[in-house]
Amino acid sequence: MDMLEVNHSEHNRIWIAPLQMIANNGILVIDDLGRQPMPVATLLNRWIVPMEYNYDHLSLPNGQQITIPFVLTMAFSTNLDPQTIADPAFLRRLGYKIQFQPLLENDYINLWSDLSENKGIEVLSSAFETLLNLHSLHKVGYFPCLPKDILGISQDIIQFEEITPQVDSTILQRAWDLYFTADEHGGSVL
Repeated sequence: MDMLEVNHSEHNRIWIAPLQMIANNGILVIDDLGRQPMPVATLLNRWIVPMEYNYDHLSLPNGQQITIPFVLTMAFSTNLDPQTIADPAFLRRLGYKIQFQPLLENDYINLWSDLSENKGIEVLSSAFETLLNLHSLHKVGYFPCLPKDILGISQDIIQFEEITPQVDSTILQRAWDLYFTADEHGGSVL
């Protein structure tokens, strides 16, 4: 919560503007809403008035209060159900709520192909078959974060074992197991 108020840096001997003031005339992104050390309600309630009236009141350490413009676009991202992190009144103030769905299979494979080409790693067709089987078996959607993450783990395995930069079914299965924990998604714990 301190980052939302004026703070003094003893090291630099300067006053530091709060995040929302730094983001004025821009975009303030709060990523992984619901995972901050403070309750979500506290964070969101801090911005109810500024979002409604386009100004914010800040308290300086000497007790003086100042009013600043609050002209910014706020974007919150979360993988939590919005109904569990905020009350309906606050959710109404967040005009747009966009849910991102898993990719279609063809788009997912194209993303894998593009990423592997950019990384200079060949993904064998048998690995793609294994990949699609793993998704089906463990009921994991084709989320756009997975190719980068699983390909990165595959690349680490290849570099560590000093083998040809080629992802086959075995490498892919190992990367999948390392990525997912030992749960319904088929991961394992080493």
